[in-house]
Amino acid sequence: MRFLIQSTFLTCLLISFHQTAYSQFDDEDLEALDLSYGDAAFISIATGRSKPITKAPAVATVITAKQIQESGARTIDDVLETVPGLHVSDSSTRLTPIYSIRGIHTDRNPQVLMLLDGVPLTQLYFGDRGFASSMPVYSISRIEIIRGPGSAIYGADAFAGVINVITKSPEDYEGAEIGVRLGEFGTQDIWLSSGAIHDNGLKTSFALQFTATDGDNNRIISSDAQTVFDSVLLTDASLAPGSMDTQQNRMDINLEIAKDRWQLKYWSRHVTDLGGGPGIALALDPDGEGNID
Repeated sequence: MRFLIQSTFLTCLLISFHQTAYSQFDDEDLEALDLSYGDAAFISIATGRSKPITKAPAVATVITAKQIQESGARTIDDVLETVPGLHVSDSSTRLTPIYSIRGIHTDRNPQVLMLLDGVPLTQLYFGDRGFASSMPVYSISRIEIIRGPGSAIYGADAFAGVINVITKSPEDYEGAEIGVRLGEFGTQDIWLSSGAIHDNGLKTSFALQFTATDGDNNRIISSDAQTVFDSVLLTDASLAPGSMDTQQNRMDINLEIAKDRWQLKYWSRHVTDLGGGPGIALALDPDGEGNID
């Protein structure tokens, strides 16, 4: 079986004009913001404006790029698992992660709203983040998490919490960077990033990240949904026991162009050869694969 998933929300194009953005801050706020925004002491998603995390009316956590690097995390799931009160697990199909905040979750997990640079990543039908919604961390500047309802600002999709992933801006890069990481099960990560501030005031940054894995074939399913049908219909169609398909190839592209108060951000992801885990219909399918754009 071959499945193709196309979700328009996965390509985010944000053009913003900050003509009046500074009017809500006084001089003291601006000075503190300029000095501390990249630090873990400030958060913006609790009230819609940046303020010290100690004054935020929410149970909040901020994780910086330095903390992510020191943790050795490969994906955002690895990072979020370290947050108290937030547990990361797999959905029944293993094709999307579940972010359980204070024990509130379902298999589709629409109760937690994820933002990318403030843009909601939400499928219209289920309200979740879609298949293969985890992401690599190499272009992430910081992650802000609210543990608890955020619907007063962000609507019904923020019932259990909000996660805002902020990508790196041109100022966050120190020239060009190339990195390679290899691991078990044919796992490989390759990333290339660069940022610059030009003489005419134009700011640009680019990041390309490629991740791939053959998957862990030691994860065995002893019985699946087809096993139940076989027992009733006296057939022998199930492929269980057998291993789950957990392979995938993924490419993420981040681009930012900014000048004065204009800012354009672009994020795209392309997933190929995505294994079906225990099967889309919870029946093992070793030949199935999916592509996501």
